[in-house]
Amino acid sequence: MLLTGDHMKGVVVAMLVGFALPVAVAAAAGPFDGTYSGGSPAVSRTCPTTNGTVSVVDGKVNGKFAESRYTFSLTGTVAPDGTMTGKWAGSYPVTGKFTAGHFEGTYASKECGTERRISLDKSG
Repeated sequence: MLLTGDHMKGVVVAMLVGFALPVAVAAAAGPFDGTYSGGSPAVSRTCPTTNGTVSVVDGKVNGKFAESRYTFSLTGTVAPDGTMTGKWAGSYPVTGKFTAGHFEGTYASKECGTERRISLDKSG
């Protein structure tokens, strides 16, 4: 079958769209995507240092932190401006901001009786 005129244009457009889609999807990663590590400094003997790693993929935050006896999760979302909202240990609200490969945030700790700071730096 020989294609001419409008049929040929349609085929060419379909081919171009087919080649462009994988490139567009690959370039869709968020500006804060990556792996970050760090933690919270000790507040007292009852609130020791925590250390952990967080992964940000397409604006979704997921990570694990540990201290001497316990492991805690950190989940949340990152807005286009870098503002993060989420949960520490499944129930404590976390807020903070990603900027230039760094995250600074806080969460309220019932066990510590105070707000705790979280500081993370992007790896690699």
